[in-house]
Amino acid sequence: MKKVIAASLVLVMLFSALALVSCGNKESEDLTNIDGYVAPSYKKDIGTGIITFADGAGETAIITNYEPKVYTPHEVVIPAKVGAGDDRTVTAIGDEAFKACAAMKSVNIPETVTSIGKAAFYGCDSLAQINLPASVKTIGELAFAACKSVTKVVAADGSALLEIGKNAFDGCVALEEFNLPAKLTTIGEGAFRNCEKLAKVEIPASVKEIGNQAYVGCSALNYEGGVVLTDKIEDLGGFDPDAKNPAVVVIFEVNKEFIVAPENSYAAKFVAAMRDVED
Repeated sequence: MKKVIAASLVLVMLFSALALVSCGNKESEDLTNIDGYVAPSYKKDIGTGIITFADGAGETAIITNYEPKVYTPHEVVIPAKVGAGDDRTVTAIGDEAFKACAAMKSVNIPETVTSIGKAAFYGCDSLAQINLPASVKTIGELAFAACKSVTKVVAADGSALLEIGKNAFDGCVALEEFNLPAKLTTIGEGAFRNCEKLAKVEIPASVKEIGNQAYVGCSALNYEGGVVLTDKIEDLGGFDPDAKNPAVVVIFEVNKEFIVAPENSYAAKFVAAMRDVED
């Protein structure tokens, strides 16, 4: 009986170890869904693990997969240049490239990266803070979803970020702060859903569109001034204030009197049509 138990414990430890080191895009042989893809190319040892790259358009490169070499929590430093003689610039982090990398506690994204792909860092349980370089323009669907330890997202000064994709930070239950940059135009559907510790949302004047359920489940916003909107917003989940019976769209799961919106603005009409939630 003791031998059976011991054998079972060994198997559990083995599978746990594999969970720590086995992450990223498991379908690296088929990368044609990655924007700018040209051809598979090479791997690079960065000390903590092996990064796989694909050649992009021109003299660029796309990260497609990461295989950790260590079991303990570690920082991943993504190189800005790769290839023979470092002749290619890393401009994109591809779909699922670092997905479920449980041991990655931090990541250094170079200032050459302009896009972060779908589910690129999905389920990276140990990731505590996300620092976005000013170069990043788009964050893809589910890019950082289910990163349950992330407490803060920092967009660098002069950030070029334009779009936060659908469910990009969904389920980041520890997230408390994200300084939305001044050039941001779109916050996708469910982008911050279930970020239950997010305590303040100030929408910059550049934002034109916020998707349905973008902040549903963000219970810490339910206080006066917890959400601040502007008169520049044109689309809140497709809400049409001129419709005979406007559809009720749920974006902020807070009492409407707590939301600040300019008088007579589209945002104010949306707030007026909101249904209150229970305190």
